[in-house]
Order: sequence, then C-alpha cells, then structure tokens
Amino acid sequence: MLQNLGIMRTFRTRRVVGILIMMLFPTMMLMAQGTAPTDMKSFRGKNGTSYVFYVTGTKEGRFWGGQNNVYTDDSPLNVAAVHAGLVKAGETKAIKVAVMAGQSSYPSITRNGVTSIQYGSYAGSYKLSAPGSNECPAAPDNMKSFRGLNGKSFTFRVTGKTDGRIWGGQNNVYTDDSNIATAVVHAGILRAGQSGNVTIKIMSGQASYPSLSRNGVKSTSYGKYDGSYQLMASNSSSSTSSTGSSSTTSSSTTSSSTTSYATAQEAPYNMTGYRGKNGTSYLFYVKGESSGRFWGGQNNIYTDDSPLNVAAVHAGLVRPGERKVIKVTVMAGQSSYPSITRNGVTSIKYGSYAGSYKLSASDQNEVLMAPEHMKSFRGQNGKSFTFRVTGKTDGRIWGGQNNVYTDDSNIATAVVHAGILRAGQSGNVVIKVMSGQASYPSLSRNGVKSISYGKYDGSYQIIGIDE
Repeated sequence: MLQNLGIMRTFRTRRVVGILIMMLFPTMMLMAQGTAPTDMKSFRGKNGTSYVFYVTGTKEGRFWGGQNNVYTDDSPLNVAAVHAGLVKAGETKAIKVAVMAGQSSYPSITRNGVTSIQYGSYAGSYKLSAPGSNECPAAPDNMKSFRGLNGKSFTFRVTGKTDGRIWGGQNNVYTDDSNIATAVVHAGILRAGQSGNVTIKIMSGQASYPSLSRNGVKSTSYGKYDGSYQLMASNSSSSTSSTGSSSTTSSSTTSSSTTSYATAQEAPYNMTGYRGKNGTSYLFYVKGESSGRFWGGQNNIYTDDSPLNVAAVHAGLVRPGERKVIKVTVMAGQSSYPSITRNGVTSIKYGSYAGSYKLSASDQNEVLMAPEHMKSFRGQNGKSFTFRVTGKTDGRIWGGQNNVYTDDSNIATAVVHAGILRAGQSGNVVIKVMSGQASYPSLSRNGVKSISYGKYDGSYQIIGIDE
C-alpha cells in the first residue's frame, strides 16, 4: 500500500494479501479463486459480477468515495469494508463485492472512524455489501492463506472428492495445505460428490500428523508442520463447549423446580462427526430447507450424513425458512433406510449404513442457555427468544441505547449493562432480534462501559426478564 502522498494517483501499485476471493455465480454458488489483490482494479470491466472475499478490517490506508458503499476500484478492500460498516478493524469476515462502472465523482465521507478521500471522475468502481445467507463461499483448495488466524472458524461450501492429498486427520486435524474436499470425505462429513456447508477451525501447527485410513481415503503421515485446520462439521456460535441437555444449579431470578436448562448449538451440516455417541441427544438451532439429498426417515431415523435442515422439514419439525430448536439423538447404523415422501420432500432409499440419528421436538420445559452473541439470528427481525443468562462484566459490547446492541455484542455482559441482571446472577432473559442501526453510542451503566460504533448490519434488544 502506497503511503507516499507525492506519488501520482495513476501510478498507485497494489500488493497481494491473504484474502480469499470466491466468485459468485447466478446459482449463488461461490467459487474460490485464490488470493486477491488489495483492490479491484484487475476486475475492471466485469460490471455486474459479484465476488465474496474474506477480509481482515483495518483503518490504515488511502481510499476514495463510499457514498452508497461505492468506492473507486483502486481503494483497498480491507479499509473500505470498515468504512462501510461490514467489518471491524482486526476482524476477519466475508464481504460481497460487486464490480461497477466508473462514477463521475466520489465524495469524501467519514464513517466508523475512517474518512475517505474525495475524487472526481474515475474509470472503475466497486460496491460493498454483506453476503446473503444463501451465499456461502466455496472452499479453497486448502487453508494455507488463513494460517495464523488460530481459533477462528470459517464456513465454506464443499463438494467431497477422494483424489486430493491430505496429511493427518487425527481428531479431524490436518496440515493446512491438505486438500479440503478430500479431508471432508476422510473425516466422514461428506461423501464423494456430496456437497454441504462445512465449518473449519484454524489451528496452530502440530508436532506430528499420523496417517489414517477412513471412509475409503488414506492420509499421509507427516512430522512437525507450521499450520493446521480442524473440520468441525458445525456452525457453532455457542459460548460454551457443552452440548445436549443438562440441568443446572445456578441461582435463578425466575426459575421453577420443573424447568431444566439446556445448551443449544448451531446445527452441524449432518451428524457424522458425532458417530459412535449412541444414545446421546443434542439440541440444535436449525433453519429448514426443502432441497438437498437425504436418506431414510422411517420413525424419523436418517443416515447420519443426511443434512439436518432438510431432514427436519421431512420430519415435520420445522418449515422451510423457519428457524427452530430440534432434538437429535445419535443412533447405531441401520440395515436399511426406506424412501419416504413427507411434508413436500422425498428421502432416498439406502441399504446398510454405519451411523444414524433420530429427530424429535425439544422439550417445552427446557430453557436454552444463551449463546455468546446473536449474530447467527441476524435477519429474523421482530422475533424474540428466551435464554438462560448468567451476567458478567468482561465481555465486549457496542451500543446499549434503549437496550439495543450490535448483534455481535456479548449477551452476558449486555444484560448487566442494561440492568437486567447483576454479574454472577442468572435469569431467563427475552431478547428481540432487530435490524442494523445507523449508530451505536457508547454508554456507561451499571459498572460496564459499551463501545461506540457506526452503522452495523444487525442488532438485538434486551426486553427483560421472562416472568
């Protein structure tokens, strides 16, 4: 990035950074294209074509425009994304970039702590927005370009295959140059040719990667290596590692002796990652879908590689597009899985298979433990959810005016800030999902100070204690 203000605009250079670019096709499938340039100059002329990038926000760098999130095509994406309110500085997130024709002018605008530069007519532009919920980026070949982002998770659309090279696989941990499409088959998450959304967690390098033969694929052994990834088979955003129903002894402001408290996670794509834990039940948030390949359904029993969101519609537990908590019980493999048509979807017949799960409705008396934040509920504006929350004061929160916070604000800290609970106190709290706001002012209340922020894409409002 050029910092010398004396260099003419027409001679700006670009550098390659570790940003993954995924091309958006009309079917909403996003194809990976490797590392991207800092800006979009090399895409000039492809007007109307959209791409998705993973970018890490920064407030450093010179950029031009920003009206309606439209920038000159030589503006650095990672700064423009912060200016547009799509990502915070230091945060890594997917953004959508649409190539546009040049504009007659680019006004200077101050937003989210950064100020763009004014410019006149220029030959190329791009427009930034948030990817849609159905715009899951396709997986890159491997995760080397994500090395160093340890602990962070990314979700990709993957189609399984068996001819890629992979190293390791113990606990689903692979070297970060292992082919993702082959690793998901090796891990039992997808079959060859089967597509699904897979969550991948970045990890540090390991001392060794043993060779394992699983699901028709054999990995290669390797010694010490600098980077790894782990296949999670889950889009989890829960603040706790616990899964399944569990009772609690924490004090309550509203509890009764007949209420149990349970932890619900974001649903994995399927249950292959839980194979062997027969008899164990889990609660998952699932958003129903009516398209996808799945097997079985007799007595609501499916092969464990059947997508949960489609099987839940087939079982009548959720409608397409509806988000709900379902109960999933891990079972042993069955000798056969008949084809059944129910609720507008038809399962596929299959013979003997190694693992199964059974779907049922969650217990009406179970109050769900709160996730860390409400980002996974974005878009369900106006809907309210009740969670069991224990207040704390060390989480990061943005806003709080009228008890409205950015949807990535820590819930346990927000309830203290809002005066609903004290630190260490537990209660059942009602939270309403809201649209993004134009600004989130900083407020000091109840021993907690929130952070100010500009425009952001999603919010939630703390309504109060559920009596």
